[in-house]
Amino acid sequence: MDDGTFLSWIYRELLVVSTTSTTQAVRTHARELFSTIGVSRVIVVDDEYATANVEDLLGICAEIDPTLAAELPHLEEVDFDAPQAIWTDRVRETWETLDRTAHEELLARALAHAAEAAEPSLVSGDDEPPEIDDATAASSLAQVYQPEPL
Repeated sequence: MDDGTFLSWIYRELLVVSTTSTTQAVRTHARELFSTIGVSRVIVVDDEYATANVEDLLGICAEIDPTLAAELPHLEEVDFDAPQAIWTDRVRETWETLDRTAHEELLARALAHAAEAAEPSLVSGDDEPPEIDDATAASSLAQVYQPEPL
């Protein structure tokens, strides 16, 4: 093994060790942070594995403005101003002619329209979030989260 190959090998080994220790440090700090704020479990939902279905699309179309629903790809010919029983059948028929990619695109666009129409809310019910300024929050965080230099 010549010097260049040996140095390249050392670099790769250091990179793996560095990446592994960095990842471990991030995990440790994240656990500490979650514990401090009272999070006991984190559930990750990845839409990558979800399958689009026509029932979800129908529900969204019923909730959004008919003009927005009519702008959805492949549904331009559906009359969303007609009674729901009529346009539902037409959407189902169209859905059956589309492939998986088109299903996903159609549902993603419908969800985007629904999100645009929704009013954001950070609290549920009548609960008011506690008032705390950024400086107080930052100093509290600094007390429990003691970062280690990398």
